[in-house]
Order: sequence, then structure tokens, then C-alpha cells
Amino acid sequence: MGTELVVGMLVIAVTAMMVVSPPAVAEGSSTPSNTTTSTTSTTPLVADSVALATTCVVTGATLQLGSSGADVTCLQESLIDRGLLATAVAGIFDAPTDSAVRAFQTASGLVSDGIVGQVTGTALGIWPVT
Repeated sequence: MGTELVVGMLVIAVTAMMVVSPPAVAEGSSTPSNTTTSTTSTTPLVADSVALATTCVVTGATLQLGSSGADVTCLQESLIDRGLLATAVAGIFDAPTDSAVRAFQTASGLVSDGIVGQVTGTALGIWPVT
């Protein structure tokens, strides 16, 4: 019953966030030339009054199911800060991390493929500036 409650709350939260999400952008698409990317701001999927504690930056490697290491730890911390991941940080891109990434992508209007590349990483505020 507890699991159903958590899933139900996640569905409600994701649905509420979709109301204010930007249009979809594919992972491989380029950023328009008149658009700038800020490294100090993130698009939080939590109330604006809640400060996000994520300060890490990944190396720029694509992350997906099965990935592991410091980059995945950074990703998991970012997802936990947004209330999308309820498990402990393990540094392994497992099924709960994949589900949290997909929920973030859907809520952010991105392609929900579970892959954290430049577009998703930038939306999370963890992608390096080149």
C-alpha cells in the first residue's frame, strides 16, 4: 500500500509539473543560436521556494542504464534534490534511476528515453559548459 501511495504521489507531481514544462527537445538536436545556457541556474521540478543543493557537474559522458561512477552519483544527487529519486545514492544507473530520469524528461518536455546526454544533463544543471 505504501508503494501505491508513493507512485500515486509521483504521478500527481509529474502531472502538475507538466503544466509548466517547456516544449520537447530531442537529445541530439542543436540549441538555436540566439539561446544562451546558464551554468548557475537549473530548472527545478520542485517548488521555487526550495533551494536545490546540487553543485556537481558530470564529465560530459552520456549516462544510461548500466552506467556507474561519479557521474551517476552526481545524477542521482540531482534527482534526489528534485524529489524524483527516493533511493540512496549508489553510483549505479539502476532501474529506479532510469525511472526518475524518464519522469524528469517527461515533466521537462524532453524525449523520455532514459538517456542523460547534453540536453537532459543541461536541463538538470549538471552538464559541463564547453
